[in-house]
Amino acid sequence: MNTKLARWFLLLPLLASGYDDPVNRGYYYRLTNAYLGEAYALDTRSDGEHQPMMAQSGDFSGQYWRFEQHDGCYRLTNMFLGKAKSLDTHSGGKNELFMGDTGDYSGQCWYLNPEHDGFYRLSNMYLGTSHSLDNSSDEGHQPVMAESGNFSGQLWRLTRIRKVD
Repeated sequence: MNTKLARWFLLLPLLASGYDDPVNRGYYYRLTNAYLGEAYALDTRSDGEHQPMMAQSGDFSGQYWRFEQHDGCYRLTNMFLGKAKSLDTHSGGKNELFMGDTGDYSGQCWYLNPEHDGFYRLSNMYLGTSHSLDNSSDEGHQPVMAESGNFSGQLWRLTRIRKVD
């Protein structure tokens, strides 16, 4: 069975159960987590590298994330870099996050798994459910793909902040 068809079979029970899409694709969202609270959000550095980072929440285009459905998952882009760059995961050991050229890559295929109290766990096709979007506990709180577990940094809140123009 091809992978696109297999993904649709995984979604059928959700669709049949009246599953509500957690995002409205016509809006941008701010991503914060239970570890850092609402004071810090997923953002993108404005230097030439454009690395994902955690920054103080504010009216910054790098914190305006858009969820676009793509082959049974979501592609995450932001207002700052537009649709040309998507949140991705490097292959090769450390699985670091980066903003890569948008394409048909498994690291850009993100899943939103509902948790408790309106939080979601974000994982991607490349690493599967064994790893989740998290942030380090050291200074700077760099976003990382960490082994999935019962960690507050892996519980993400999606807050609708602005309609897409």
